[in-house]
Amino acid sequence: MDEGVIPVTPNDVLVDALVSPSGVIPISPAALERLRV
Repeated sequence: MDEGVIPVTPNDVLVDALVSPSGVIPISPAALERLRV
């Protein structure tokens, strides 16, 4: 397995935002767009 590569299976859900005590941290362009609306 290549270093730095995260294996993805069909059962994995792609996460585009992290929820933290300080709020939502968008980690993808799609999440950023949703937060702007």
